[in-house]
Amino acid sequence: MKNMFLIVVLIVFTWTNNEAYSQNRYQPFMTKNGVAIDYKWSHSIPFNKNSPLELRLRIRNTNEHAINTVFEVDFYMGPVIAESSQRVELCILPGRWKTGRTNGVYFQTLSLTNDQIRSEDFKWEINKITVEKIDECTEMP
Repeated sequence: MKNMFLIVVLIVFTWTNNEAYSQNRYQPFMTKNGVAIDYKWSHSIPFNKNSPLELRLRIRNTNEHAINTVFEVDFYMGPVIAESSQRVELCILPGRWKTGRTNGVYFQTLSLTNDQIRSEDFKWEINKITVEKIDECTEMP
């Protein structure tokens, strides 16, 4: 009987861990000139479902050379831009990436609620993106 209970506990634990992990994975968004951009939405305060949602990006350099990429993120409600991020500039070594909060590649909208972000009228885009081949990164990656 104890063995059966332990098996059930292990199955439930494994299932809940997989469910939690799958909700936190990055999803592919776009690729341009060897730069792959993935995203996920996360709450700004871990384990607080009422905290504001933030968009976290993972920017991967799939090229065999270093790149400098520049872009902006725009948040839309319907056809209207509700908010735009500041210009982001990243230097990424070949085969490396910059991710979410770790590298400051996350965005919160100050004017939209979580319910608005979850609505069908909401969308976001990466605009004004440029990718430039460079010899090396002048700052620490």
